[in-house]
Amino acid sequence: MTTTTYDLVTYPSYAFPQTHPDRLAVIATLLGLKPAPVENCRVLELGCASGGNIVPLAAELPGSRFLGIDNAPGALDVGRRAIAGLGLKNIELHTASILDVDQSYGQFDYIISHGIYSWVPAHVRDKVLDIYRDNLAPGGIGYISFNALPGWALRGMVRDMMLYHLGRFPGAPARTQLNQARELLDFLAQGASDDKGFFAQYLRYEQDWVKQTLDGHFFHDHLEGDNNYFYFFQFCEHLQAKRLRFLAEAKLADMGIAGLAPETIQKLNAVATDLLAREQYLDFLRNRVFRQCLVVHDTVEPSYGLRPDAIARFHIASPFKPTSPPTFGDNTPLEFIGPKGAKVATTKPIAKAAMCVLAESWPKTLGFDELCRLARLRLGVGHVSNVPPFGHVGNVPHDEDAQGLQSAFMASYAYDTSGMIELRLRPLPAVNKVGQRPVACPMARWQAKHEEREHIVNLRHEAVPVAMHVRKLLPYLDGSRDHEALVEEMLAMCRRGELQASVEGPAASDPAKARELFAALLQEQLQWLVRAGFMAG
Repeated sequence: MTTTTYDLVTYPSYAFPQTHPDRLAVIATLLGLKPAPVENCRVLELGCASGGNIVPLAAELPGSRFLGIDNAPGALDVGRRAIAGLGLKNIELHTASILDVDQSYGQFDYIISHGIYSWVPAHVRDKVLDIYRDNLAPGGIGYISFNALPGWALRGMVRDMMLYHLGRFPGAPARTQLNQARELLDFLAQGASDDKGFFAQYLRYEQDWVKQTLDGHFFHDHLEGDNNYFYFFQFCEHLQAKRLRFLAEAKLADMGIAGLAPETIQKLNAVATDLLAREQYLDFLRNRVFRQCLVVHDTVEPSYGLRPDAIARFHIASPFKPTSPPTFGDNTPLEFIGPKGAKVATTKPIAKAAMCVLAESWPKTLGFDELCRLARLRLGVGHVSNVPPFGHVGNVPHDEDAQGLQSAFMASYAYDTSGMIELRLRPLPAVNKVGQRPVACPMARWQAKHEEREHIVNLRHEAVPVAMHVRKLLPYLDGSRDHEALVEEMLAMCRRGELQASVEGPAASDPAKARELFAALLQEQLQWLVRAGFMAG
């Protein structure tokens, strides 16, 4: 069996929410397509590594079928252990080369290849698109990521310098190569420490970026023999040769013009006569480094005239919270802030009420009609029993408030990169309150118990960093224990030395005080797990 560099240096395998079939289906639906229902579909992932992305999908969607392929047997063994431990019957991981995939594999509604296209030689890259052409169902949606120009040009120069330096250490172990590459970058950045020029600033930026990058990512993303980068138009030419077409970016808002000056937008509209040209010029303007493209067969005809009333089909969530106590009776602006500090404000009473409802519901999703009903109640309009329906119900026309919300939500999802509005085709199975017998999702419980990794996958298909003391609690959140029993488990872990918790003062000698302290700690941890999207209904 061939040993690969991925066996020598493990590539961290994470969940990528932008690859989730529901995300792909939402964008396809907004563009007028009819993607396969995510509850009953076939999904193929090329280069699945240890299954960090595809295994949580299989755990979440038991009615769908999943196949992951990779040629790193050591990584696949890790994924197979997770599959066996979770008792999953709807997923297989195959040790195979991308070159082995043929039409006998069948067709798939969704095909994912994250971090493959740029990191393989030309003939394999060509085969990747052959797979999308031959194995993607007629109405299927594919996801492909790659290093993009012009942004990767500077990073590519730094990579070339590293490879030249590593050429002075032929046959060196992977650890030596990693250390030498990092040391070279430190040397270059330090040598330019007094230089205020553009390239010196970039070297310092790259130094900071690499310091925050895990060894596995740095080794494989930067130092692998194959690392190619492309202009968007070159990627589209390759798609066209394979009878495929670009559909959209995996984050629809990345196709927007937010932040551009009016005169720039005017010139862009004049020079970019079609979608592909517009995307290429936007890459020039933004110095794009990385692309995450959705692709379809060239026979598919999407519609890019987004209809706000389509919002009525989706389940909606928002992590934004009001920055001050809300008032709804007038047009006083109310500001909302997101997890990363982005801020938005609105003066419309119905929008303020709807955003407050979403903030209180997070991470739960709400159907559009239900959201409007609850927002109307927040404004004091009627009672639960006589609030008229909102949104598109049969032939009932939209009212003004519903139309306003649909337009605002569509604009936010399609053009605002802050992530204020999230859309899903199916409700997220998460809760927004701590239950009497708390239940965390099975994937998170298994990872916390069996995998030594900082990041654990939540119900939103995100890899979330989880503190060690919370990791210790997660396996016990299976619904069989009430809060009192969970406190006893925490005390027992502390006595066994498994949980590092400092008990001082009266609690050190008084069991009742210790239980009170741990009960408060439990509530704090459970509330965090709820907000982080780990707790299931």
